[in-house]
Amino acid sequence: MTNKPLTIREFFGAQKAGGLPTFNRKWLRDNLIIATAVFALILLQPFGLNDVALGPRVAYWAVISAGGYCLFGFVLALGGTVLTKLDIDLPNPAAIVFCCLIASVLMTFFVLLAGTLFFDIPADYTEQFTIVFPQVVTISTVLIAVTIGIDYVQERNRQLQPCESFQASHKRTVDAFLTNLPIQKRGELLCLEAQDHYVRVHTDKGQHLVLMRLKDAVAMLEDAQGFQVHRSWWIAKSAVTETMRDGRKISFLLKSGIVVPVSRKWQSTAKDLNLVK
Repeated sequence: MTNKPLTIREFFGAQKAGGLPTFNRKWLRDNLIIATAVFALILLQPFGLNDVALGPRVAYWAVISAGGYCLFGFVLALGGTVLTKLDIDLPNPAAIVFCCLIASVLMTFFVLLAGTLFFDIPADYTEQFTIVFPQVVTISTVLIAVTIGIDYVQERNRQLQPCESFQASHKRTVDAFLTNLPIQKRGELLCLEAQDHYVRVHTDKGQHLVLMRLKDAVAMLEDAQGFQVHRSWWIAKSAVTETMRDGRKISFLLKSGIVVPVSRKWQSTAKDLNLVK
């Protein structure tokens, strides 16, 4: 079965299931982000620090970045706990925005306080808040977007790796089985049909009788993406184009036009593979 690439909605859904904070935190990665933030802030010189010497400016931004990292992480973690206890079921992105706005307010006061401590600048919190707050929101939005983006890419790659491994295993298994067929009949495997002591192998290049029991053929295809649907039939999942119903009877229409019956014994397997609803 082929996994679809992870969507943004699915990513946030998975993160929400685990609650806030949403970030898959890695010490090295996070510290690299902080270091990058410090470097960018030194160059951009927000908050009116253009005339401050390099040394104090580096120390100031290191404290601001580390403090912001801890503050936002704490607010996100606390916010997740509080929202859960209050039974507030916000969509995950909305919960992140809500918590980050609260953290940005606190961070603005921290920035003003740090300016007073580092540079002995008197802070008029009422007047300066409206100037500093939009800058804090902009910077934190960029950093959080980068962090979420990295987490999304990592999670998507993690989910796709088993799928790629599964696909490779399927191909190896099918290719090994098809060595029982003449070269001109080897193609996409569609289904197997039991006929007395033989198995009729159907591919997109034709069919061929192989002297073996269906049970043995199914065992050889254990790692392939297919399943037995009847005592006389095995099908590849990718070969199914339509599910057909006639009362309680279920059958599958395959790419080649073959109609394969599904016995009750194997209907639950077909449902597990989302071929029957």
